[in-house]
Amino acid sequence: MSDARGDGDESEAPRPAELRETLQWLRNTPSRRRWATNVAIFAGLAFAVVHPIGLLVGGALTALPQRRLSTGLLGGLGFGLFTLAVFGARLAVQGALGTAIATGEIVAVAVATALVLPLLGSLTRGLV
Repeated sequence: MSDARGDGDESEAPRPAELRETLQWLRNTPSRRRWATNVAIFAGLAFAVVHPIGLLVGGALTALPQRRLSTGLLGGLGFGLFTLAVFGARLAVQGALGTAIATGEIVAVAVATALVLPLLGSLTRGLV
């Protein structure tokens, strides 16, 4: 039987109620929540390597499995600190950490971006 759009396709995008049920399922068990958070951290880091908007996406992905908004915000901030540490380690391995820190204002913008964008993305926890 076809739906209101007339295409009859049963494989449509998940509805908001289904998404909420799935997130509740993840949030109710600590082991599932930890697993989902770890996957979100590494997926967000992969996105952040490709584009700075990945910091926003990573913060959102990290916050979604959390039970409360406050925990989601802390998760987003933690994700930002983690990406900042990975970036610093990458610069240290390349021998450019001292030069990067010496740039002053430019490194301040990088640090602020690494902390603010994931925090902003983690606000999506308040929506779902």
